[in-house]
Amino acid sequence: TDMGQGAHTVLPQIAADALGLPVDWVSCDVPDTALVPDSGPTVASRTTMILGSVMERCAESLKKRFFEFVSQSKNICTDHLRIFGGDVFSGEVLVDSFATLANECLRERGPLTVMERYQLPSWIKWDADKHEGDAYPCFSWSADVVEVSVDSQTFEVTVDKFTTAVDVGKAINPNLLLGNIEGGQLQALGWALMEDSPYKNGRPVCDRLQTYIIPTIKDTPEWHTMIVEEPFSYGPRGAKGVGELPVDGGAPAIANAIENALGVRITEIPITAEKLLRKQLSIASTDNNQLSIGC
Repeated sequence: TDMGQGAHTVLPQIAADALGLPVDWVSCDVPDTALVPDSGPTVASRTTMILGSVMERCAESLKKRFFEFVSQSKNICTDHLRIFGGDVFSGEVLVDSFATLANECLRERGPLTVMERYQLPSWIKWDADKHEGDAYPCFSWSADVVEVSVDSQTFEVTVDKFTTAVDVGKAINPNLLLGNIEGGQLQALGWALMEDSPYKNGRPVCDRLQTYIIPTIKDTPEWHTMIVEEPFSYGPRGAKGVGELPVDGGAPAIANAIENALGVRITEIPITAEKLLRKQLSIASTDNNQLSIGC
């Protein structure tokens, strides 16, 4: 299920790349989960790696069956066939357009359908029936460095610069990936400094955007994003998941930066000006020193 992570862009790209066709020739239907095989939940940043791998295998199987038809109908060895730019070639010789041959195949054999399953690495032991074992064949990694400014009078925190390095295996769509990473980092900023979810009598107090504060474009810091590509052999073209990763490291990095600036350790988010002031007052009271708010 595409919940905004870009699966309906990335999955057709993977299929198009495996088939050798332009990406705009490939469409990705929105599946009805009641009608399609159970592929597991949309969790753990697994869509690109797991479903992308299945999509790649399906595309390669589909291309193999298509080449078998072309080979039989045109008396050409399948080993010499390839698809490039919307045409089918035997070596360097043009056979015909893909569209023409696909229509011939459709008329003679009907629609070609394939079904594939994700193949776990041999070293991963997972019992799908009992849901026991190691469910994660690989992990993605990231490192975050944040620079902040803290107003010494109001204790307002501003994130000035956000630097991150993310190991994605292989970037299928670099522009989409950067949007995913920087959007996730902005979520992390809001999570760390603004977004609070207090409850009263079992109901959320901040139940609207007037009271549940989230970052806007004006809160966006200077981004420095580094894409690290260490391909994973069981992912499509080496890709791994990255969906949730950009959100994970931001809050700890911001908390560490604030501690470096003020010498105050905050272990609860959001880190608001009020919490910083109370922490400073608590430290001052413990040390029997008077707190100086200004510089």
